[in-house]
Amino acid sequence: MRADLRIVVFTLSAIYFLAVGTYKASHFSGDFIAVYAGARCLVQGCNPYDPAQLQRQYTSAQPGFWFAHPPIYPPSTLLALSPLAQLPFRAASVIWALLGGSLLIAAVLVLWVTRDDSSWVPTLLVSFILILEARQLGGGNPVTLACALAVIGTTLFLIERYVPLAAGLLALSLAVKPQVAGLIILYLLMRGVSRRWAAVSLGGGLAFLLGGILILEMHPGSQHWFPSLRANLAECVLPGHINDPTPANPQGGLANLQTLTSVFLTNPKAWNEAALGITLVLFVLWIVVLKKLEDGAPNHFLALPPLLVLSLLPVYHRSCDALILLLSVPMIAMIMRSHKVLGTWLALATVLPILSDFTVGPIISATGHFWNLREAVSHRGVFILLMRPWCPELLLLFGLYVIAIRLSSPRLAESCVRIPIME
Repeated sequence: MRADLRIVVFTLSAIYFLAVGTYKASHFSGDFIAVYAGARCLVQGCNPYDPAQLQRQYTSAQPGFWFAHPPIYPPSTLLALSPLAQLPFRAASVIWALLGGSLLIAAVLVLWVTRDDSSWVPTLLVSFILILEARQLGGGNPVTLACALAVIGTTLFLIERYVPLAAGLLALSLAVKPQVAGLIILYLLMRGVSRRWAAVSLGGGLAFLLGGILILEMHPGSQHWFPSLRANLAECVLPGHINDPTPANPQGGLANLQTLTSVFLTNPKAWNEAALGITLVLFVLWIVVLKKLEDGAPNHFLALPPLLVLSLLPVYHRSCDALILLLSVPMIAMIMRSHKVLGTWLALATVLPILSDFTVGPIISATGHFWNLREAVSHRGVFILLMRPWCPELLLLFGLYVIAIRLSSPRLAESCVRIPIME
């Protein structure tokens, strides 16, 4: 009966996620504009990193509103999306939402069949994440598809089922958003998990990249794509611009460590080096903790969550990329069996970076009613808590994941992860 009720809760959240996300996408899918127009440019032979040419391609397919930040997606992303480029924008955005949403639901179901527990916490966690992600799905950001493909592909790799399919899914995820699945593939190679197919995943992602570059170089109108891309990348991190991690940028949503180090250091080289140094220290800590774990699917599910956090820290990442933390669900299910309090805290901390996208704005507004906001954010600690909560939340989560590994046991892991038998 309890299992049936959990299925009902998950089903309702999945229906809400797909219905609301697709509905929003059918009206306006803002994050999809740059990649859609860029894919059209790739096909038509113009420069996808020139905002003027990008706008012409978009308005030719969707007259009216135009707004896009300087495009910085790699050529592999544009090549992966090129099949949708010939469709009208509204049709393409709806198909994109249906594809990404369906694959994310499938990713949760794939995770579901690997765990053997009766706890409500993992069910509530994934259901809550789906409800929160409906807005992201409607926005059309490629991260939904990239994370869904990465979760399915990684899970199939670890349970050693349909490994060639898993390799293809990880390659496509790498093409769509390289920073999501990159470290996962390197982990598979390092730990010898179907190493040959993991190498195929890496090669597939590189093939998408090289294919996109080749197409850009072939057309006279797009041969200057690389200087344009470099200029866009430089513009995005200028003081106050969208990817600037420093306090000069009033916008939130950045999750990388530079959002913390730039609060205390003013020199860009210094705060970049500090972010890299902290990441390396945490990486060494993860390696030390990893020595406790032997090979095998259950222990791989324990080992991966801290690495997922580390992948979000040293380079540019937005908070929406934290969706990849869905891969921590098997760990949480394991820990719930013997340490219910810790397992509950793990679930709460895992959802925090996604939840903060919704809470930061209202909290800042409420603070402004009781405290002069300009004065409040002049204090570094207050600024971090109000304007940059994502990185501290990820650091907290890393610590909890490491504690969970230390408290786990091989017998517990084996009893909590079910490897499906395929006839």
